[in-house]
Amino acid sequence: MIPMVRCVGNLSLESTLSNMRDAWISAVLLNFCTNGKVGEYECVRVTVKSSCQWIYLDPHTLRLRYPHTLYLPNCLAKAQLQTWLIACWPIGVRFRSGRQASMPSCSFRIRHQSLWIAILLVLGWSVGVCQSAAAEVPKLPHAKPEEVGMSPAHLKNIDAVVTEGLKIGRMPGCVVLVGRQGRIVFEKAYGQRAVSPDPEPMTVDTVFDLASITKPLATATSIMLLIERGDLRLRDKVSYYIPEFSKNGKQDVTIYQLLTHQSGFIPDNADADYLQGPDTAFQKIFALTPQSPPGTKFIYSDVGFIVLGELVKRLSGQNLHEFSHEHIYQPLGMTETTYLPGNDLIPRIAPTEQRKGKWLRGQVHDPRAEYLGGVAGHAGLFSTAQDLAVYCQMMLNRGTYANVRILSPRGVSVMTDTYNSGTSLRGLGWDKLSTFSTNRGELFTESAYGHSGFTGTSLWIDPGLDLFVIVLSNRVHPDGKGLINPVSGRIGTIAAAAILDVPAPTSTPRTPQPVQQEEPANSGSSSADVASEEASPPAPKAGDVAPPPPGTVPATGANRGNTRPLFNRRPGR
Repeated sequence: MIPMVRCVGNLSLESTLSNMRDAWISAVLLNFCTNGKVGEYECVRVTVKSSCQWIYLDPHTLRLRYPHTLYLPNCLAKAQLQTWLIACWPIGVRFRSGRQASMPSCSFRIRHQSLWIAILLVLGWSVGVCQSAAAEVPKLPHAKPEEVGMSPAHLKNIDAVVTEGLKIGRMPGCVVLVGRQGRIVFEKAYGQRAVSPDPEPMTVDTVFDLASITKPLATATSIMLLIERGDLRLRDKVSYYIPEFSKNGKQDVTIYQLLTHQSGFIPDNADADYLQGPDTAFQKIFALTPQSPPGTKFIYSDVGFIVLGELVKRLSGQNLHEFSHEHIYQPLGMTETTYLPGNDLIPRIAPTEQRKGKWLRGQVHDPRAEYLGGVAGHAGLFSTAQDLAVYCQMMLNRGTYANVRILSPRGVSVMTDTYNSGTSLRGLGWDKLSTFSTNRGELFTESAYGHSGFTGTSLWIDPGLDLFVIVLSNRVHPDGKGLINPVSGRIGTIAAAAILDVPAPTSTPRTPQPVQQEEPANSGSSSADVASEEASPPAPKAGDVAPPPPGTVPATGANRGNTRPLFNRRPGR
């Protein structure tokens, strides 16, 4: 009889090979317990240990990988674990029950001749579960605009704005998606996905190189997850976790300063610094001298987010691709959001420019991200409009989507609150109101936050209107001369103006004013995402929020005048 596995407390599933004749496999199931009740399962980690090494089976790429861990999906249920145990029964599994540290567990023995059969069974089953788990997370449903308090007639004005942009060559094509109250009310593809070497029509499921939208979606969200776990604090010095970072006046740079572009880093260091591989590239980054004293000036910097990506790797043991996939995109069912897109996505990817005589299609446009292996904190992520809609709704839901929680409500609030960076209002990884906000809708509320990408992508979320607007294009195709940010901003304005059930205003709208901005040094990289397209850059007013001390709650809204630490733990605990 196969024993039942009672999942109360924290269980774990770990496989250990003691020698070549016998193997003990113990399984560990991680789950949440809330108020004494079993909650959602997070993941299962299966590790196989031989006499001299650890072996991991990665279900996403079906190949051996270090560090060796097999992670299964958040929605893994007890019944599915039992299904796996039953599947192992025909190959000679012996069960025994036990208890260790007051936590229930189960383990079983597999004889040597059946070991690899068992591992293949586990691997095949886990891939199936991962795929079915992603399929179980629904995409956002569609609705008529009037069902969510919006005017369908006004939304049709988007057609004219995009048609004008196509006519004057601002982009070869684009996908526009507008969502409100948890439903998609406008989704349309325009123009061409490719014009060279062969024309291809744009489709709503086109996959785009997101460029700097990678910063909030992958890097900043991953950092917030680590903060929520207590692994680091906003006020912590980066040099505590990366000692070699402390060179040349950077010893006091904080994680908060990197997230808000106040570290003093230059926008981009030279491409030549990356030509000898990631290890040498990071040595040269860590040797950089700040352009201005940390915390004194807003300078939009790719370099700072490259460092944050490395920080995620050092704290989690996973690179940004692995960490964000496991903890953000896979749980949300965002199956087409990824670094290093596979061959199955290539036909639907919008090409960007040519490099060395070949069109970039599935290869990151940003050269520094390419030199870092395609996975970096500032660029490299690919996605579709519908996948991004799921992420947007998760943020509007204060960290949860389809019963899957990614961030805590408090984490979302801290990440998207308003921080004064001197000449700009920023969130943690997000733009709020700055010289990079040309693609921000004129009628968005003060709670809106978003970001853009050099390749022609933008995303804005407005909790005050329960609205999000996604505009994706490959404006750099074919010759790098497109200019879509003004178009994206007008689309955002139309979307906000289409809302008919807006509550009465509680504050006076902020008036955009010109401001002097530190320009990126290299307009050919993603740090120039919006600077080259600026028209009337908005700036903070004199009465806006003051810069909070790193690691404190920003003094905005209900928190004004109530600045207090986010976390009480110190480095070296």
